[in-house]
Amino acid sequence: MFKFNTKKKNLFKLIALLIIIVILIYDFHLQNQIELDKKIKNEQSTAPIPSENVVKTDGNNLFDRIEEEIETNFSYINLTKIKIYNVIDESQMVIGVCPNKQIDSIYLAKRRSNSVSIFDSLSNKISEILTIPIENDFLINPNKNVEPQTYILDLNCNGQNLFISVVQSYFSSAYCDHINLYKYDLKTKKLELIFQSTPCIHWLEPNWNDVSGRIASSEDKVWISGGPIFTNMFENTYPNPGMPDLQNTSYNEFENSTNLFGAISEISLKNLVSQKIAKGFRAPQGLFYDLKAKNLWESEHGPRGGDELNLIEVGKDYGWPFVSYGRAYKSENMLPSYPGNLATKYGSHENFEKPKYVWTPSIGASQLVVLNDQSKFNEYWENDIILSTLKTKSIVRIKTENKRIIYAENIILGHRIRDIELFENQLIASTDDGWLLFIKPLENKIPELPFPPVVK
Repeated sequence: MFKFNTKKKNLFKLIALLIIIVILIYDFHLQNQIELDKKIKNEQSTAPIPSENVVKTDGNNLFDRIEEEIETNFSYINLTKIKIYNVIDESQMVIGVCPNKQIDSIYLAKRRSNSVSIFDSLSNKISEILTIPIENDFLINPNKNVEPQTYILDLNCNGQNLFISVVQSYFSSAYCDHINLYKYDLKTKKLELIFQSTPCIHWLEPNWNDVSGRIASSEDKVWISGGPIFTNMFENTYPNPGMPDLQNTSYNEFENSTNLFGAISEISLKNLVSQKIAKGFRAPQGLFYDLKAKNLWESEHGPRGGDELNLIEVGKDYGWPFVSYGRAYKSENMLPSYPGNLATKYGSHENFEKPKYVWTPSIGASQLVVLNDQSKFNEYWENDIILSTLKTKSIVRIKTENKRIIYAENIILGHRIRDIELFENQLIASTDDGWLLFIKPLENKIPELPFPPVVK
C-alpha cells in the first residue's frame, strides 16, 4: 500500500512538472510573438501607410498616381503623388498656385527651361503658357555660339500676377549674367521685367545654393532672395574662384555694390523701386510672406549643420559668412592661414541677428508656407509653418507662438521636396524626381496610442 502511494505521488509530481514546463514554453513563445508583433508594427509605422484606395503602379510612367495615408502626431494626412516628369536631370521643378484659380490649374516650370506651363490635374495635361525671352544685350550683339541657357528659379502667384525669377547663363566672357524678376499678367498675357540684379556677373553658375532667386509677395510688394555667389560656400573663402569679376574687388566692396546677392531685396509694385532690406544669407532656399501676421520668413542651408529659419527684419545682418551655428566641411578651411579665409566663427551668431530655429545635422531646408485660418487643416496645425526639405525628404510642421518656435515635427514623405504651396484645404509640393505631391488632412480619423510607437 505504501509503495503504491509513493508511486502515485511521484506520478503526480511528474505530471505537475510537465504542466509547468508546457506553461513556461507557451509563455516563452507568447512573449516572442508579442515582441515580433510589436517589431512589425513599429517597422510599419515608420513608413507611409497605404490607404485602401492605393493605386499600385511602378511610378515610372507619366501621370502615374499613387495614394498613401501618413500618420502624424495630431492627424492623418492623405498623400497623392502624380508623376509629371521622367528624365532625372530635367525633373527638378518649381510651382506656383494662384489662390483665386481652380485647383486643376497649377503653374509649373522645369528648372532648366525657358517656359512656364499649366498642369491640369483633372485631364492630366501640361500646356505651355509662356516662353521667357532672351535678354536684350544678346539680341543687340548676337553670337550663336554662346546663346544662353535659361534657368527658371522660382514661381510665385498673387492675384492675377505670376512672378518668375530667371537667370540666363552664357558661360562666356563675351556676356555677363543677371537674375531677372518678371511679372506676368495672367489676364493680359503681358510679361514685364520688374527687377534685375547688379552687378552683371560673368560666368554666373546657376546652382540652387549660389543664386537662390526665391520669391514672396503681397498685394503691393514682392521680395526676392539672392545667394552669396561671391564666396566659395564649401570652403567659405573669398573670392569665389569661378567669378573672374571678383578677383580685384574686396569682399566689402562687392557686398556694398550688389542689390541682391547674399541678401533679400524688396520691390514696390506701385513704382518698381527696389531696396536691399537684409543681408548675411548663405544659401536662401525658402521665402514666404505671412499676410495675416505680416511676417517675412526665410529658410537657408548652413554648411555642415546650421540650417536656419529666419524672421526677416529690415536692416538686419544675419551673419554669413562671419558666423554660423554649423561648421566648416573640412578642418583645413578653418585654419587662419587657409587662402581666402574669412575667419568665420562657427557654433555662434554673436553680434549678428540670430535665427529663430536651427537644424543640426542639416535637413536640407527648402521652401516654406504658413497655414492660414482657411486651410482646413485641423486646429492643431492652424497658423503653423510647413517647411519642405531635401536631405530628410520630409515636411516639417513648425509650431510658433508670438514669433517663437515651440517645436518642430518631422513628417517623412520619401522625396526631395524643392517647392511647396498652399491652396485652400491642401498643400501642393514638387520634388526633384518629377512628382507633384498633394497633401490633405483626413477628417474623422484621429491617431491613437503612443506616437511614434515605443521601440524597446
